Amino acid sequence: MHKFLVVDDEESVERLINQRFRREIRNNEYSFLFARDGEDALDTLKEHQDIEIIITDINMPRMDGLTLLNHVQEINPVVKTIMISAYGDLENIRASMNRGAFDFITKPIDFDDLRATMDKTLRFVSDIKESLRTIKENNLLKMYVNPSVFTVLNDTARQLTEGLRRAHESGVANAGHQDFTQFSERVTATVCFIDICGFTRLSEELSPDLIAHLLNRYFDEIARTVTKYGGTIDKFIGDAAMVVFRDGEHSEQAIKAVLEIQEKLTPMQETEIAPGFPYPGISAGINAGEMLSGNYGSPELGRMDFTVIGDVVNTAARIENLSPCGHVIITDELARRLDGQFQLESLGSHSMKNKAKPIELFRVIS
Repeated sequence: MHKFLVVDDEESVERLINQRFRREIRNNEYSFLFARDGEDALDTLKEHQDIEIIITDINMPRMDGLTLLNHVQEINPVVKTIMISAYGDLENIRASMNRGAFDFITKPIDFDDLRATMDKTLRFVSDIKESLRTIKENNLLKMYVNPSVFTVLNDTARQLTEGLRRAHESGVANAGHQDFTQFSERVTATVCFIDICGFTRLSEELSPDLIAHLLNRYFDEIARTVTKYGGTIDKFIGDAAMVVFRDGEHSEQAIKAVLEIQEKLTPMQETEIAPGFPYPGISAGINAGEMLSGNYGSPELGRMDFTVIGDVVNTAARIENLSPCGHVIITDELARRLDGQFQLESLGSHSMKNKAKPIELFRVIS
């Protein structure tokens, strides 16, 4: 059922509305509430949060319709207002629209025009509610979904808003729609794989609740520090975190973040998670360069993953596999880019899968 608030000091308006929409009222499609002026309308709006549309006169005692418009969004930002006035001059129309009115019709009321306007406004309100539901769902999904995807979602929301505006102005259907299952682009970024050392033994010998405690505690610290330095958690893979830095001096920020994570977790290693089982250290592999960023997976099954892929990512993962516990390792190419900003130690050249020549690796000391 759609709920409307009609605001008019003329008693005949209530009678006409109830008469014209008696079928919709009888079928529980529409419900109408009535107020005699803006002050009564605000009280009613506060009591009935499910009101979707306000239909209001402009000239009324105590509080007029234009003043009412100033307060509606403060109480319920989803509500849209249709202005009705005996004076259809441009000044009133402009004043109404500038204060947030959705549409404007004149008296005497053409009820066919009012019905069409109400239907159009309901569609707009429905789109807003759907967007809000999606936002709420996304807030929950942030606990489980790669945060990088929300950059795309924000772009989608902006396009949707613009599309709805165009649809309102021109009646174009499905404005703002875009298929983001095919989204992919080339980006230059830094990717890190941060791994918990000796996790296999721990997972075999410790209870599931202790393993959950360990992972969540470490991942919390990783996430907090990564976010501080402008990175995002691309995904958690078992006992490892895949982290991506894109903005600014992303390679420097990535290394600083990993070193700080190590520093924060080191004191824990002097304590035990269970008798005979000290908290483990971490190791990390870092690489930077051009990679593909996009939405990959199975659109047919609805299983997609917004992530980065490519040789740079694969190399970072392989570097991490070679990294002893407590080490932060980078490639020679990244070492040259850093130009002496960090103290490095050469670990020699290492052969890697799909690489024609060995790669010299460096340990970041400080």
